Amino acid sequence: MSTVGKNDIQQLVAAGREGLAKGRLPAGLVANAELHKLEAQRVFGRCWQFLAHETEIPQAGDYVVRYLGGGSIIVVRGEDGEVRAMANSCRHRGTMLCRTEMGNTSHFRCPYHGW
Repeated sequence: MSTVGKNDIQQLVAAGREGLAKGRLPAGLVANAELHKLEAQRVFGRCWQFLAHETEIPQAGDYVVRYLGGGSIIVVRGEDGEVRAMANSCRHRGTMLCRTEMGNTSHFRCPYHGW
């Protein structure tokens, strides 16, 4: 797979401007996997991303699962009332810890390891 270079980006932007002037967005801007990866790194990787609002997890143990940058993140309210976020995977084998989109639990346990 080749990488998207500066000239490629400039050509895509120029094509995008041309297409937008005609009321169309070129498919090359939307369906380009390399451009998507570059955008994720250069645009979304440089600033904070909204995962959840605190009202979605009002009680201790409440959680929601969100997807960001190709990964799954658990946002949970701890017993101390603090909101925390963590990768939704076991640190050892990468097994998904939480398979539901939201709920309440006292802990997250790896189904493979049991810890």
